[in-house]
Amino acid sequence: MPMVLTGSDTERWLTGQKPAGAVYAAGDHVVIRNGPVCGQRGTVVMLADLAPEPRYLVVIGRGHYAQVRQSDLAPAAG
Repeated sequence: MPMVLTGSDTERWLTGQKPAGAVYAAGDHVVIRNGPVCGQRGTVVMLADLAPEPRYLVVIGRGHYAQVRQSDLAPAAG
């Protein structure tokens, strides 16, 4: 059964509690590995969805955001 993101899930996620399947938390620094902004570094700002896989809103520059699947992200080194 697919997991559906609820408002309470989002609130808990913002306080650092990750729902099942979510790897990244708010403020995590990531590198985008696929898609039109491949190679860009960014910061996770929101958990957008859980199914069929977690998707995050990532800020990649002042005023620039991308919605990225979890499988297309990697932790940013240092």
